[in-house]
Order: sequence, then structure tokens, then C-alpha cells
Amino acid sequence: MNEAQFIVLLDKYVNDSLSPDELSLFISYLREYKHTGHLEELIERAFHDDSFMALSDQSKTESIFRKILQQAKSIEAQPGTGGAFIQSGGSNNRTRILRWLAAASLLAGIASLSYFVFIRQKKNETPVSIVKKAPATDAEPGGNRAVLKLANGKELVLDSAGTGMLALQGGSTILKTEEGRLAYNVTAGSSAEPVYNTLSTPRGGQYQLTLPDGSKVWLNAASSLRFPVAFSGGERVVELAGEAYFEIASSKTPDGGKQRFIVRDGNPNAGENAWQVEVLGTHFNIMAYNNEQSVQTSLLEGAVAFSASAQTVKIKPDQQAVMNNSSRNIQVRNAAVLNAVAWKDGLFRFSSDDVQYIMRQLERWYDVNVIYAGKVPPGHYSGIVNRNSKLSTVLKILEESGLDFIIQDKTLTVFPQ
Repeated sequence: MNEAQFIVLLDKYVNDSLSPDELSLFISYLREYKHTGHLEELIERAFHDDSFMALSDQSKTESIFRKILQQAKSIEAQPGTGGAFIQSGGSNNRTRILRWLAAASLLAGIASLSYFVFIRQKKNETPVSIVKKAPATDAEPGGNRAVLKLANGKELVLDSAGTGMLALQGGSTILKTEEGRLAYNVTAGSSAEPVYNTLSTPRGGQYQLTLPDGSKVWLNAASSLRFPVAFSGGERVVELAGEAYFEIASSKTPDGGKQRFIVRDGNPNAGENAWQVEVLGTHFNIMAYNNEQSVQTSLLEGAVAFSASAQTVKIKPDQQAVMNNSSRNIQVRNAAVLNAVAWKDGLFRFSSDDVQYIMRQLERWYDVNVIYAGKVPPGHYSGIVNRNSKLSTVLKILEESGLDFIIQDKTLTVFPQ
């Protein structure tokens, strides 16, 4: 093992100047040093060496992150690999550079490689000792948990239900598949009056559903979807509260026309402020939690029209329609829509998000209550965390970004920086 050469390659990696051959060699060193247990020691020693030309420009660091993630997209770690990184984007301390080698682990396929903090101190600067508060308790990640409410008011707990037929509703057979999804098969003519079911997930739950027309829905935590057990007429209408990802199947009316698919605001108190999304065969995500600042519709494929408060906007793939919940103003913006649907693929993806936004996601997925001991910590954070991780793992990563926490009895306390 040539430690001097590894240090040179590490310097080039941080400064985004590795050639393809050097990148391959750098990855082989990562594997080798991780295996021997010397990797953390080498990195720490390098970044405390005044001769090491590490980055002191945080915007450059963010640029490298974007490049690495683009390169890693094709072999990105699947849920359960444990890869994670968080980068602080709001600190004015240019001597503290947070870089996470889990991004490199995605490139190299080194699932066991954990994160590291890169620190460059000013000459003669006195290191500051920080005593971290160890989590008093922990919280398990969420899972496939949901309740199906039938038209007669009966509730079926899906996570404990067996596979096979669960019920008959309005000419449709309700099934739980071997993969654990809920599916509706139309077996007879629909009833004269529409029959509605409601699928609800608790905090710490998520569930997949195949609607009677073959459309697929992924329901995120603390959400509900109300839908008919059979679609008829010129429209297919469902009502959403919370967040869901949709893959809509094309469908025609009995006379051969296109059958529109519409997602309406599932908040019973929305009144004239209710929103709706109209689609024709497309893939999209709607986030409409009551405690978020906006309703966001993110489009991956096809085309949708978002309407609210007498306004209508159309969006194209890789765009979002964002409605401010206070002003009701709607904006269309280009966006990294993969961040919006990362939850469906078992990931948290943060992109210059503030602490409160991140904490609201953790509240819903880990079923905890967040309180702030003093001022809300400032700054914005970017990164990727596996949703299969325990809460203590996520908190440890965030602590390395300068935050501090205590969790006890389902209460997560955030301390000011």
C-alpha cells in the first residue's frame, strides 16, 4: 500500500481533478484501506496536514457532489445498503468542509463504506471539543403499514392481513398480493351508486396500491387516498391527503374517448381553496401535507394540469407546480424531481433543505415528535440517507453536520448550534 500516493489521489478527488485511471486507482485504495481499518486514520491525518491542498470553497464542494451523484446514478445503492451522506450548506465557516465518502461508495459499490468528515483547520487554530449527547432511545424506520376502510365502515389492518382475497366491494375483488400490495380486480358490472374505499397509512407507514383501472399508487406515511372500487363515466377521480406517487394507466370511456384521471384535494376543510391535478397517462408525485408550506406536484413523465383558486398551470417532465399554502399563488419551476420521489425508492434526498423540513420528514417516517430547545438551527443541508436506517443512524449523520439531538420516548429534541 502506497500511502503517499493515496494522499495525492485524495487531494485530487476533493479538488475534482482525478483522471479516469486515477479514479479507478483511488477506488481500489478505498477498498484496500477500508478492509485494513486504516482509512479513517489516513483521511484524518491528511486533512490536518498543512501541505494538503483541500478545498476551502464550499460551492466547489457542492459541484463535486453533483458530478459524483450523476456518475453514480446507474449503480446507485439499493435500499438496505446503508450508504449515506449529509452536507451542510448554510455555514459561514469556510474552514469546515463536510464531505461524505458514501458518494464514492456508490461509485465503487462498497456498501460497507461509511461517511467521514473532512476538516481543514486554519494554522494555529485551537480545535474545539464537542461533547455529543448519545441518543437515550431509538426509533425503527417505518414499513408497509396501512388500514383499508371499506364502504360499510369496516377497517382491515393490511400489514397483519394474509394474502389472497380480502373482500368484495361493488363488483370488485380486493386482494392482497404475495408482494404485499393491495389490488382491485373488477369482476362484475359496477353498482349503480359509486362505492368508495379509503386507504390510510399512519406515521411510520407506507403502502402500494393497484387501482381498478390498473394505475399504480405508492402512498407515503401519514397519508390517505379515497377512491371508487370501479371507475365509470368520463373521469377517474381519487382524493389525496398527504403524499403519493402515481403511475397512471391509459383508459378509455365506453364510447372510445379518453378517460381523464383526476386527483383532488382530500382535505375536507379545503373548501374553495381545494386543489386538483388532471392527468392523461403519466408518472407524477403529489406532496400535500397540511403542515408543509406548499403543495408540490412533480412530473416525471407525461403532462399534468394543476388547478387551485381559479388558477391553472401545466407542467412538463422535470418540472414542479408549487402552490404556496398561505398565498395560494402557484409557480412552475424546473426541479430535480428524483428528489421528490426518492421516498418511493427507500431514500431521503435532501437538496438545500432547512432543518424544519428535514425534521418533518423524520417525524412522519419514524413516528416521533420534534421539539426545538431554543432557536431553530439555521442553514441548509443536502444529502442522501437510506430510509431503512434506524433514527439514531440518521441523527448521527446529521450531528456530523453540526446539529445536536436527544431522542427519548418518541420525542426528538433539536438543540441550537
